Amino acid sequence: MIDVSIIIPCYNTARYLDDCLSSALTQTGVRIEVIAIDDASTDQTWDSLCNWKSDHPNLLSIERLDKNRGQAHVRNLGLKRARGEFVAFLDSDDQYRDADTLQRWLETARAQQAELCVAQRSTLYENGKIAPPLLVPVPKDGTGNAQTTPELTNTTQCWQILYRNDFLTRHSLAFSSQLRQREDRLFFLEAFLRADRIAVTKQDVILYRDHANSTMRRIDLAQLSQLNTHLKLASSLLQNARAEGRVSPDFERANIVSYWCQLARYWQPLIIAGLSGGDSEERSLAQAHLHHLDAMSRGLEPLYLDTYRAGVPQNEELKREASLDVMRMAVSAGRNDILIDMLQGERIHISRLIPLIEQSTYVWARDAVQHYLKFNRLAQFKEEQIATGTPQRLDQLVKRVVLHIGMPKTGSSSVQEHILSNRLALLDQGVHFPIFGAGREHGVRWHRSSGHLALFRKLLIDNEGDMVRRRLVAEITSLEHPVHTLVLSCENLLSPVFWNAFATDTTDGQDILSRIAQGLGIEQFDIALTLRRPDDWFRSYYRELTANPFNNFIATPSEMIRNLDETGVLDHRNNLDYLKESQHVANLHVTGFGEMKAQGGAIPWFFNLLGTPDPVTAHAQSPMANESLSDTVAANIQLLKKTHPDRKQAEHVFKELLESNVLDGHDFDLIGAADWEFFDKTFGARTQDYDALFPQERPVKRPGDEPTPLVVHPMVLNVTSGLIWNGLQGTQGRSSLNAPLAHILEKYRYMTNSLSWKITRPLRRALEALRRLRQSR
Repeated sequence: MIDVSIIIPCYNTARYLDDCLSSALTQTGVRIEVIAIDDASTDQTWDSLCNWKSDHPNLLSIERLDKNRGQAHVRNLGLKRARGEFVAFLDSDDQYRDADTLQRWLETARAQQAELCVAQRSTLYENGKIAPPLLVPVPKDGTGNAQTTPELTNTTQCWQILYRNDFLTRHSLAFSSQLRQREDRLFFLEAFLRADRIAVTKQDVILYRDHANSTMRRIDLAQLSQLNTHLKLASSLLQNARAEGRVSPDFERANIVSYWCQLARYWQPLIIAGLSGGDSEERSLAQAHLHHLDAMSRGLEPLYLDTYRAGVPQNEELKREASLDVMRMAVSAGRNDILIDMLQGERIHISRLIPLIEQSTYVWARDAVQHYLKFNRLAQFKEEQIATGTPQRLDQLVKRVVLHIGMPKTGSSSVQEHILSNRLALLDQGVHFPIFGAGREHGVRWHRSSGHLALFRKLLIDNEGDMVRRRLVAEITSLEHPVHTLVLSCENLLSPVFWNAFATDTTDGQDILSRIAQGLGIEQFDIALTLRRPDDWFRSYYRELTANPFNNFIATPSEMIRNLDETGVLDHRNNLDYLKESQHVANLHVTGFGEMKAQGGAIPWFFNLLGTPDPVTAHAQSPMANESLSDTVAANIQLLKKTHPDRKQAEHVFKELLESNVLDGHDFDLIGAADWEFFDKTFGARTQDYDALFPQERPVKRPGDEPTPLVVHPMVLNVTSGLIWNGLQGTQGRSSLNAPLAHILEKYRYMTNSLSWKITRPLRRALEALRRLRQSR
């Protein structure tokens, strides 16, 4: 009885074939047959197959076609000849990772009684570097299917899957005879739609070779034609599965994401050429491609809401920033001008997006545009040409400017996100939240808004007030919509970034409010300000700064207390006096954090003072608002930052900390008893001032004298211990130890007693090296 039949289509891959066949024919612990079919190669592929056949006559079956028929035909021939319980595909330029790959893969499939078993794969580049896999998550219940597990769409190749042979036979599954290439995803998509039990293993099974001669790298009209046929067939498969109740909307949406990403990042040169007046074949293929994508997307919710389909960072950005959805709208409305600009990497101006909403037939078009506009950052637009000469003043265009200025950790971010998610509804009411200068982070913290921090940096730090004013005037003018109120939000105006200029003379003799007034071209503005009890604010703000893996903040609580004392950021009484006395403040709206929460929170409070009904047409879609993480998570991130990881490594660990429950239920006090004693000594009088203003608020709970041991996440432990050990390499005798590393080991020396998992070898060696180093001193 053969356990696994390995089908290998071969075409002009003699250069890689030895590695491929060696990895297949040397599999251990499993009974295999290898079926290799040469698709009329013109290099030495057939000669190589014959040599391997002579060495492995019982395991290897070879065949040569008299003319080239394409991968789909060759794989189907292999399926007809396969006698194994399971079938595996392997491309002739790829290879299995280990000698026991199939044995372990097969064990998982059998243990789960799976019809299909998906595995992971890595990429081998021509320079020898190996990229880690984009993981297909393991179903929580062991197995899943297209109704329950949209994460399966992260599968990218048919050779990532081990197929039960009788399952393929029962459903007459084969590669489409209409496709010479581009058949891969269509085949396993149909398998997913037919299967009831699909298992996933964490095992990395195949090393996929990325090289210039790969069929998947070709971008030409013939390949686009093949893809169009693929899309037509895939649309029919999904339509039938939908009618039979065998696929969920989440699975369909996650699946279509990959096709739109291919359009934006792979096929865009051909589509642009076809839509820009190419020859008849180019136009026909480009239009057919967009037609099929549009048909497959109909009835699906916005792609930016998908949380199942992962991808490379560039593709993830296209999805989560709603660029793919704006492309969908442009295609459905026939707005080739917008689609071409987006395919060329341009951001689309709001004045073109508002008409697109009306032209599109999608009910979610307005929400998608509002989401897309969150990510324009400092983009330049031809629709906002800045006229030369003296710029207009803002007070000639709007009646009121509201500065929503903080403090940090008082709900400012939730207000910003709510406004951003309802920007167009507010514009209908004559309220505009400028797109220019509204920041957004990249990477894993993409959901975090910094408000108009970028705008105020330009205005106050870079001294570019004229440019800021001209950009705002140009934006408002381009809207062709009446605006009576302009809202600018920047919680960091009440943080050390700007505070050294607040209420003091600057180099040009202006205080910060005067510089804002001059820069914006207004005489007066309203101030909306939420304060927070100093100890409660300090605990929350210190935790947030510490928990950000992408800043360089590793200060101790006492160090931050000294810094805050110098900036005056917690001197609420004097700061309020300054705001009340400023000639530029028309109306001052101040509340305490507790008082604001009693009124329903930051959003109702802000819209009440704005005098505008809360539109509530859309709620923020962020998976995590700007909320503080736990002290335990923050301390883990602080430990990570002290080893200075690169951004990619920090992002990977941070994502794991967000998604993992390893640290749940483990308490830790980021600010110790001695730190609180120093805080009270430094800010006691200012806390009393705050209590006089808002007497209903209470002090925060303080830790006991005995510190709580920190539980360290295994991934943080692995990263830091590896870096520590590397830093200790070469130290001998009385050599000095890198000070930050020594500090880390000293501060977290007790963590070995609080971990329930095995300490890694590098950390054990690092701790032992530190012990010997201290003894030698």
